[in-house]
Amino acid sequence: MLMKTDMNSIVDKWLDVSERLDDNTERLRGSVSLWDDVLTIGEDIDVWSNNSISQLNDVISNLSSSQRTEAFLKEFQVPLHISNYLCWILT
Repeated sequence: MLMKTDMNSIVDKWLDVSERLDDNTERLRGSVSLWDDVLTIGEDIDVWSNNSISQLNDVISNLSSSQRTEAFLKEFQVPLHISNYLCWILT
């Protein structure tokens, strides 16, 4: 009888440990999934910032020529004036 009680106690402890291991394993899986998401977001941010820096460098080099900048601004203003005019007509 004593041996059966000891065995039951051991089985109960093993089941408790096994349940805790399963719970911790699930938490770790969730953590790994979140970490993968963080790494993916970090990669996306790196790509975005590299592209943005490249575009900013292009803008800076284009702005170094005041004539090109002035021409660009004039070209940019024409569609704005047209769109403002169309909005005014349509309202």
